[in-house]
Amino acid sequence: MLTSKTEEMLPTETAPTERRTQRRAVRPWHVVLQILLMIAVLAAGFLAMSWLVATKPEIAKRPPFPKVYTVDTVIARAGDYQPVFTVYGEIVARRSVDLRSLVAGQVVSVSPLLKPGARVAKGEALVGIDRFDYEGALREAKANLDEAEARLAESRAGIALEESRLERAREQRDLALKDIERIRSLKASGSATDKQLEDRELVLSQRAATVDQTAISITAKKAQLRQQEAVLERLRWKVDLAERNLEHTVLIAPFDGIVRSAQVEAGKMVSANDVAVSLYEEGNLEACFTLSDDRYARISAQQPGLIGSVIEIVPSLGGGGTAIPATVDRLGADIENTRGGVQVYARLDGERDT
Repeated sequence: MLTSKTEEMLPTETAPTERRTQRRAVRPWHVVLQILLMIAVLAAGFLAMSWLVATKPEIAKRPPFPKVYTVDTVIARAGDYQPVFTVYGEIVARRSVDLRSLVAGQVVSVSPLLKPGARVAKGEALVGIDRFDYEGALREAKANLDEAEARLAESRAGIALEESRLERAREQRDLALKDIERIRSLKASGSATDKQLEDRELVLSQRAATVDQTAISITAKKAQLRQQEAVLERLRWKVDLAERNLEHTVLIAPFDGIVRSAQVEAGKMVSANDVAVSLYEEGNLEACFTLSDDRYARISAQQPGLIGSVIEIVPSLGGGGTAIPATVDRLGADIENTRGGVQVYARLDGERDT
């Protein structure tokens, strides 16, 4: 029973091995066929592309047309001609100022003309600052000055009194000196005693001491007088400072000008050195522009040079404007590194030069 079963199973175990061997033998032919098929497809595509290129119809080319330019002809004449340079710049004020508050305080009044673009006259009050503190400071400074002047007068009177005492003391000393000389004569003749001579010498010593003390007192009082005079000068300066601060509570226009901007309003607190108003002088304008290095060199090489040259200013107002004559007045102090040139200023003719 066991033997027959084993014999029946052997064929079934060897059948898969034979099939795998057959498959391995057939697989390389499949690769060769795929490669041949790919080569055939590529060759067919190449032949088709070559045929399409060869059978492409030719397009007729348009004949070239020569370019024709329309020009105006003129008759050439000999003469001196100079190039005209066109540069762009701006009109600036030759004189402008930022009016700063010189004292601190509350703004109590503002001129109705203090608006951008408004015209103000020279000497016109633009801004007023509260005067209360500065009036009080002026009154205190004047009171201190009066007190110092009174002390100075007292010192001078004391010196005059001491000088009068010194004169009397010297007279008394001289009298005592004459008296002692007389006593010495009497003593020599036997009419006076030693006690009388000693009493006269004591009186002379006392009166000489009085003269020295009075002279020293006068010297001390004169030194005090000089100190008081120094105090008086300092107080006079404080009075002048208080008066000046009081004047600075009103901001005055220094010239006829145009208001550029205003940063104050009634009720606002301002500090010293705060910019209150910006002005530029009316009718005192100039043109500012930059010349390149090349143009500056070319113009400077010619006579009479750049300074004093007459130019024309054409304002850019809606694309055009009337030309304004101007004269080159000066050059900028520095070379414009960012623009690569020289800054030039030209005074508009007809504008006043200040």
